[in-house]
Amino acid sequence: MDPLPTTRRAEQPPNSRASSLPSELFSNIFERSLADSFISQGEPLDAFRTLENILNVTHVCHRWREIAVADSRLWSTVILSWPGEAIEAFITRSNGVRLRFVLNMLNRHDDFYADSDLSIPQLRGIGTLISRNMAKIGALELALLVSECTLDLKSDGDGATDCLLSEICSPFLHSEAPSLERLTLSTQCDAEHSTFAVEHLFQGKASNLRDMKLLGNHIRFTEVSLPTLTTVHFDLSGVNGVLYHLMVIPPLLSQLPRVKTVSLEHHPEHLTANEILAFRSPTDSPKFVLQTITYMKMDGLDGHEIGQLFSRIELPALRTLITCPPTEDSIELTAIPRFPLWMHTFFKDVPHVTLCFDQVGIRIESPIGDTEDLFTWQIHDTYVSPESVSICLEWCSKNLELLNPESLRIIRAPDLVECYAPQADQWEDVLSSFPRLSSITVDGKIRIVSLIEALTTSELVPALREFHIHEALFIGKLLYCMLHQRRVNNAGIRRLHLNMRGCTLYEAFDIKCEKVNEDDEEFTGYDPNNIVEAFSGDADFLEHNSVRGFGDADWNDDVTSIEYNRFFDFGLFRWTGGWHHDF
Repeated sequence: MDPLPTTRRAEQPPNSRASSLPSELFSNIFERSLADSFISQGEPLDAFRTLENILNVTHVCHRWREIAVADSRLWSTVILSWPGEAIEAFITRSNGVRLRFVLNMLNRHDDFYADSDLSIPQLRGIGTLISRNMAKIGALELALLVSECTLDLKSDGDGATDCLLSEICSPFLHSEAPSLERLTLSTQCDAEHSTFAVEHLFQGKASNLRDMKLLGNHIRFTEVSLPTLTTVHFDLSGVNGVLYHLMVIPPLLSQLPRVKTVSLEHHPEHLTANEILAFRSPTDSPKFVLQTITYMKMDGLDGHEIGQLFSRIELPALRTLITCPPTEDSIELTAIPRFPLWMHTFFKDVPHVTLCFDQVGIRIESPIGDTEDLFTWQIHDTYVSPESVSICLEWCSKNLELLNPESLRIIRAPDLVECYAPQADQWEDVLSSFPRLSSITVDGKIRIVSLIEALTTSELVPALREFHIHEALFIGKLLYCMLHQRRVNNAGIRRLHLNMRGCTLYEAFDIKCEKVNEDDEEFTGYDPNNIVEAFSGDADFLEHNSVRGFGDADWNDDVTSIEYNRFFDFGLFRWTGGWHHDF
């Protein structure tokens, strides 16, 4: 085979030590090092640079070229925006190894190829190429951009602006795919381009398909046998209206005997009011027990729809649940109703709960019975904002009381620059759902002033006996006075642990804060042993206005300013607001 066109480098004489290494070792090195060429490092990929990186291996020395050309796996991944001669050479050199065809034209995807701006003839040629090699393709990953605007720009006067997505995709979607293991077809297109019929996906011959993602198109797979499918991700609705009615989902999933991971996307912003009613239309369908599903994500379904779906399925093996509310502001957000009885076996009266805050919402983790398995529920708001945590807590509020844990651990996602935490009234709602709670642990740089304020209400969590704080952000004097207040009201916390390693004390900026009234006859100093039965850690942090983590920016300056005009009266402690910082 003639060498592929590339910038050739002068062949280097083989190193005597390297030349003695086995060919298999070189092949492994080539495959592992070149695999990174297909992965984005934070910027759009360059298809031609990827091609050059692979071809350059064949121009180092004669032995390297022999080893590389003979390694079929090295040539099995093909970027479909490459020149045709390069694609054909890769297919030939793959020598029967299952091919991976990739084309990503959408910049909302991680591995976006910035140079995949293709003309209409090129897109048609790609469709033909895929169809011709369908029997040999093991992975087909397509993210296509097709719209009237782009078609007009790329037509070059060839009169082909009436090209539809069906012309590109229908031929290979109606071809047999005996080797196909992974299919991704994500499209961004006008409504008229996304609608085309696929009567029998892959002619019913895709017996090895394990992973399938169909997004942005109107392709149904209701009458397809997929016995090996383990991961499926698809739209319920889109620019062309409803694709699957809600009550169709249980019987559809029941036809996938090995499915473990299910992701559903609903787009009510594209639907009329009548279409939304039709989507929710109830049926007398039976309940389906789906034994194999361990992961389910529901994006765009509101609380009513989630409750409706959960009333028709049981997922006894469920370990991860992700719920994302609709994105359209005009759509009224309804809370997720109380989970059905089948979820109570692992979501009711649990011994321990971890509550994690991140930029898009919250994550709830709890143990499953006596096993080491965890059940994880992530509630995500589509838009990152200070209200995300509030929206997510309100959305799941009816199910928090089911948990009713004995201990609560509060953390934050480790990679966040910003972390939003609940306000005091929201903490009161959460804690009022946990009457059995006896221990709270806070880990990491989370603002807990609102939590401390909420705990001043002694009626909340009357069983609370332990409070552990590890490097959290708080006002020490507020903590001291909360502990005193609970003790006075016979709801005292017995054990306090402050581990503030890595944190520094400082007087918070512009805080009008008076010390505890030392002339009060009940005042006995800042000794923590006067307010708790057992104390360990850094007592100095009880006497200061604020803390910040070592190396952190001023954490009370990094969020949207909020004017506080509050007056706290905790008996021995009197404090008025007046600063412009959200702790």
